[in-house]
Amino acid sequence: MNDDRGNVFLHFIQLIRELRPKYAIFENVRGLLSAPLLHRPHVERGNGFPDLTEEEPPGKALLHILGLLEQVGYRKTFTLYNTANYGVPQIRERLIFFASREDENVPWMLPTHEEKGLHGRKPWRILHDAIHHLDGAEHHFMQFPKDRLKYYALLHEGQNWRNLPLDLQKEAARLCGFVATQL
Repeated sequence: MNDDRGNVFLHFIQLIRELRPKYAIFENVRGLLSAPLLHRPHVERGNGFPDLTEEEPPGKALLHILGLLEQVGYRKTFTLYNTANYGVPQIRERLIFFASREDENVPWMLPTHEEKGLHGRKPWRILHDAIHHLDGAEHHFMQFPKDRLKYYALLHEGQNWRNLPLDLQKEAARLCGFVATQL
């Protein structure tokens, strides 16, 4: 919550406070479920380091957000949704918040799709479902920089930079702009 990304979230809640919409719907990454309010690097935790402060335990950021919504009179729910269950041709989990300023029950989204099309739902969509109509259309694209192509050539379908040999991961991270702290 103490970087630009967290501040955007706090700014959004400030807008809810000022505008007082009947409903507010917003989303964030799955990691918010376990994010601390104040982050301390893992190498600075445990034996030989001070105990975690009140703001550092996992989940404190989520509790802070829910508390802010409650302070301004909103009922709220949050659920982890997989976008594939709603017709998006991508498996991506997002934490969705629903807030209501009135005493109405906050709605839940019911899935429209299921991986294999069970329970009367449609099967998950794949990329082809979303772009097949583009066959024959004029396509505009940009070429990847040549220095990146050597890394891409080492990957197979469905892989990413984490599938590169360890020595190449750091090199690729520097060159391709991956977040080096994820290594």
